Amino acid sequence: MFNGNNNPLYVRRIIYYITNVILMITFINITEIGLSWEDININYHSAPPFTSKSRRWDVNGDNIVNITDLVLIGRDFGKTYNENDVNKDGNIDISDLVLVGIHFGEQYEEQNYLPGVNILDYGAVGGNIADDVTAIQSAVNVVEANGGGTVYIPAGTYRIETTITIDSDKVQVLGAGKSSIIHAVGGIDAFYVQGSGAGDLLEDIEISNLKIKGEYAAESSGRGIRADYVSRLNVNNCFVEDCAEGIQIGLSSVAQHCSIVGNITKDCYIGIRLDDNSQYNEVTKNIVLNSIYDGIYLCGAADVRYNVVQGNIVVGNDRGITMATNSNHNSIIGNYVRVETGTQAAIADSSGAMGGYHIINDNIITAGYLSIDSPYTALKNNLLHGSYCILFVQATADYSTVEGNYSSGNTNNAGAVRVYGDSCQFKGNYIIGNRYHGVFFQNSSGHQIVENYCINNGKVIAGSGIALINTDNCFIDGNYCTDDQTPKTQTYGIEIDADSTGNRLGTNYVEGNKNGGISDAGNNVIRVFTNGDTTPSVAGNDKFSTYNSAATTITFFDDGEVGQEITIVFGDNNTTIQASENLKLQGGINFTGTQFDMITLMYDGTNWIEIGRSVNG
Repeated sequence: MFNGNNNPLYVRRIIYYITNVILMITFINITEIGLSWEDININYHSAPPFTSKSRRWDVNGDNIVNITDLVLIGRDFGKTYNENDVNKDGNIDISDLVLVGIHFGEQYEEQNYLPGVNILDYGAVGGNIADDVTAIQSAVNVVEANGGGTVYIPAGTYRIETTITIDSDKVQVLGAGKSSIIHAVGGIDAFYVQGSGAGDLLEDIEISNLKIKGEYAAESSGRGIRADYVSRLNVNNCFVEDCAEGIQIGLSSVAQHCSIVGNITKDCYIGIRLDDNSQYNEVTKNIVLNSIYDGIYLCGAADVRYNVVQGNIVVGNDRGITMATNSNHNSIIGNYVRVETGTQAAIADSSGAMGGYHIINDNIITAGYLSIDSPYTALKNNLLHGSYCILFVQATADYSTVEGNYSSGNTNNAGAVRVYGDSCQFKGNYIIGNRYHGVFFQNSSGHQIVENYCINNGKVIAGSGIALINTDNCFIDGNYCTDDQTPKTQTYGIEIDADSTGNRLGTNYVEGNKNGGISDAGNNVIRVFTNGDTTPSVAGNDKFSTYNSAATTITFFDDGEVGQEITIVFGDNNTTIQASENLKLQGGINFTGTQFDMITLMYDGTNWIEIGRSVNG
């Protein structure tokens, strides 16, 4: 008997998710980066000059981040500060290995920036009283005229009343950390990184180690950082609050190969936004808090694709991570998401037929639902635990894969997992202890439903482990649907309504449920014979299918009842029904069927007698 507490696969799945949480904490260094600005310990350069992003992880200086760098750090593991202390925290430890591992395989070109300039030398005052934008812009103009360099913003609060514009390559804006504050007043963008056009992208820009504070009043009331027509923009270790969009790239333009890493956004309308033609960008290790709308938003009038959103903490936003119009081929991996109102989307793909091919893996959701709306999407190894943590596969999300996910504690009437799309693979999921049905397939067809664990569901409303409502032509095999509670709440292991037809059942474990193992209201289920069985049982059903992976000859059908008629659909090209004294076939000749052939027989108490066949192969 299955028991959720001692089943090895169940335990292995729990260990997997615990490990994910530990890795996420290590990945984001949550012990050092708190959820309020005052608690944040940001690693930053104390002064210029600038070094390129990948160069930081190239320990031995051979222009590529590779195994040699890991070996060098391993050699000094446990030692105090030296040249192999990648994050400069005074110790050679696991965080240095993690940092190098994240950038494994990256190559770089040394960018040779000129020495930096300090905005104080151009008249900036600080103190949040005078408008310092002229001084800051003058410093930017100087490094642009010199072909690149660093604009250093020391500690202080610098009020700006117009936008700081960067429109030349190889400019770095570098602060001293949390004490370097740009205060943008009047609903303006604080920084605008602006290339000339799609054929002339601005390159190698960095904005780092700053706090940017806006004056949010409405959706259009200014961005912390806006970038258009840009490549290789690096925004890291910035804290952006009270802006329309904290960080936005690609608005009606192009943004590619950009890195938005290790930032915090708070109290913005949208925390981080990837817009039109945003491609090949990474949004990683950010903390996105309390956005009025979306935490992270991917949407545009043109393709937003091949982006990676990974290892972020997205908490307290109205919606968590959203992929909308023209979003496709994006990867949403290893994020922790909890929305402010639990009935909103934690992770949502609403790109429909114009989207698809997303990867949504290894995320942890503790409030809000996960929904996909476009085809060929993979959802794997996500954990959903909470009152409205539902996984929706919408009607346009055909041919998607839902595998290895864990769902428990849902208290909504929709079912823990609800599937409307067609021809999906639903495999190896753990659906445990939810309010209603565990998995609810509705108005759909053609699914493979295999090797899932659906246990102790129907906690409040009578529900089954797997339920099919007006859902046809599915293959249901190898599922473990049981109830080990006292009293029991899961009505059936598998429940199929009268409007569902042509479904094939293999061997499923459905013992121990409240009212029984399988409920087939319309008696329309096609039960699948065990692979390789030469005398399969026909007890309790009248429709069967073969599913043999190698040549198999059926010599008799066991457990027949007098007068019973059975119809067998050939589900393969490997099965022969052998004519004999007790298995009377047309002309006394064996019947080797091809896929989709059918044969009907009747049992007279001793013999099976053919009464018809259909050759459809």
